[in-house]
Amino acid sequence: MLFQIIHKHTVDRCYSAAGYGSSRFMDTIAKLFSKKFHNDTGVTIVNAVIDGPGHCMYMIVETDDHQKLTHFIEPIHDAENEVVPVSDMMYLMSLKD
Repeated sequence: MLFQIIHKHTVDRCYSAAGYGSSRFMDTIAKLFSKKFHNDTGVTIVNAVIDGPGHCMYMIVETDDHQKLTHFIEPIHDAENEVVPVSDMMYLMSLKD
């Protein structure tokens, strides 16, 4: 199942404010994108983009269990996270051909 995660945080809670090598960044964002974390949680990031100035990240993730998704977003639980089920539109349109 695919889900979109819309993650928003405030400027004062920005993960990269202290720099990409900072412990806050490494303990959260780097962990979230690590293959080990994906294997441990059973959630795979299919795509991710950021709106840096807006302090917003958009992720498409895949998992077979909503509970796994809850564990996956634990590192970024200190901000606003909206999770919605989505469908792969490119795949659905290919079925029409």
